[in-house]
Amino acid sequence: FIGASATLDGPNRFARKFFGLPEESVEVIEPKEGVDYELGEDLEHDYFHLSGEDVGVSSTYLQQLMLFGHSMLEPQGPDKSRRKILSFIDSVSQVNQRHAQFRDADDNKSLWEYHAENYTDRTVTHDWASVAENNDNEFIDESLYTVKGHAGEPLQANEIKAGDLLTTTSYMEVGIDVPDIKVITQYRTPFNLSSFVQRSGRAARK
Repeated sequence: FIGASATLDGPNRFARKFFGLPEESVEVIEPKEGVDYELGEDLEHDYFHLSGEDVGVSSTYLQQLMLFGHSMLEPQGPDKSRRKILSFIDSVSQVNQRHAQFRDADDNKSLWEYHAENYTDRTVTHDWASVAENNDNEFIDESLYTVKGHAGEPLQANEIKAGDLLTTTSYMEVGIDVPDIKVITQYRTPFNLSSFVQRSGRAARK
């Protein structure tokens, strides 16, 4: 079962192309109007986002990372450790570019502050602190520590331990067991289904 974002255009066509399935093998279940759906107790949920024509893919990706990073990594309670994001990108040059862009957006410009609870110049009622609270997390009101790695320049153990956001290529698909990984993201579609499955399995490990 795949749970997809409501913003996904043509879910049947997307699923058939992504998983290489015939049309009769894909069933699309549309949400009913007026029904408030809640997630179950599963450890794994998959979301697919399609950027609109007026919003670039990289911008959507950076916003997604900041939302997850500041709202989903710090569990409530003194005895719970901070979690991590593992983000896959299938190009070394893109890893370097997105890593630099995220540091600029989150650290240098502190764009996450526009979504903080006490930001006054807003036109919407929702904020990322509410997202954190609704998921039993603390909102992280400081810049995230991000590190990057690939096969030619692998992440070191101390970097993995310290990092909030780990940006990497496919070399971390297998053989990596980091229990603190809470969120997996993927920049653009992976090359094949096996990569998608392997990458998804890096999260919620016990």
